[in-house]
Amino acid sequence: MAMLRKHPWLVPLLFITLLFYLNFVARILLSPLAPVMEMELGYSHAGTGSLFLLTSLGYFCGLFASGVISSRWTFTQTIQLSVSGFGLCLICIAFSRNYWQIGVLITILGFMAGLYLPAGMAKLTELIPSAHWGMGLAVHELGPNFALFLVPLQVEILLRFFDWHQVLLFQGILALGIVAAYRFYAGQGGSRGVAPQLSTLQDFFRQKNFWKLVLLFGLGVGSTLGIYSMLPVYFIDQGIERGLGNSMLSASRTLSIPVVLLGGWLTDRIGVRRSLTIVLTTGGLLTVLIGVLQGYWLFVPVFLQPLFTVCFFPPVFKALALSVPAELRNQAVAYTVPFGFLLGAGVTPLALGMLGDAGLFQLAFIALGCLMAAGSLMTRELGEQ
Repeated sequence: MAMLRKHPWLVPLLFITLLFYLNFVARILLSPLAPVMEMELGYSHAGTGSLFLLTSLGYFCGLFASGVISSRWTFTQTIQLSVSGFGLCLICIAFSRNYWQIGVLITILGFMAGLYLPAGMAKLTELIPSAHWGMGLAVHELGPNFALFLVPLQVEILLRFFDWHQVLLFQGILALGIVAAYRFYAGQGGSRGVAPQLSTLQDFFRQKNFWKLVLLFGLGVGSTLGIYSMLPVYFIDQGIERGLGNSMLSASRTLSIPVVLLGGWLTDRIGVRRSLTIVLTTGGLLTVLIGVLQGYWLFVPVFLQPLFTVCFFPPVFKALALSVPAELRNQAVAYTVPFGFLLGAGVTPLALGMLGDAGLFQLAFIALGCLMAAGSLMTRELGEQ
């Protein structure tokens, strides 16, 4: 209770983190379901990668649209719209019977999920004192990290009793129930953002760090979500049984949950540049090992790699937050993150899937790891403010 009195922003932070968890679950749920869905619907690894590309395209558009919506509605209302929208999309996908229906709905799901992040980040930096941003953003990152850990286990347990349609239906209903509780808790009041303007976008494009942050986001997202999305089918390709693969995928994210808090703490202590250099260099080398090692040895880099890459987001979001005035932070996220997610969560899984269909799955991971390590060079001139 004393901590809550000292830090009254903790409770809303935890509630928003729960909504971010649901957002991430909606976007990655197809990953552990992919082997089952490929078998039933008859599409390839590239088809799986294409679904993640469609999700990212929708997400790309949603991130841009978020600024328009949050300039008319409050950040709180925008968050509620996002969760309600992707919850309904999950329910609709549950009743889909072919690949093309899923493709259309997954694009809409990505759009609705994309509305969340600019509004959510602006809401957090509004609630939390700037001295605690590193730790606050790290707590917020627990949402996706719990999702990365729990979703493979959840899917594997539910598939013992239900088919993939019912798994998606369950998650959609759960999202609608929790956003209703958030509506009751938070109401609909609060601040609004500034509507995106072409001149503002042009100003961002002219900043030398803008495209560096875009590329860094692409590498960071590719090293986490991009790899995670395709690991279940990569395990199958390497002769590892689906249940064991999903269990190991979940286990590999177990220590990521406390480590992300360490990443936030380190960001506040050693700064953005050093944090990103450590994450990209070490994470890149471990990604190379995912492509090099085979059999059960493969689980060693699969387990270790997330311990570093999970620390990517607190420093890069802090760099974004420090680079613009408070009223433009939602736009900074809305302009920078879409390109990064399109590269990391869309193009990366598609490229991995296409190379996998060509028999070059291992080479794909080696190339991605080399790009990550090389990306650490871009942090040298990244400003610390």
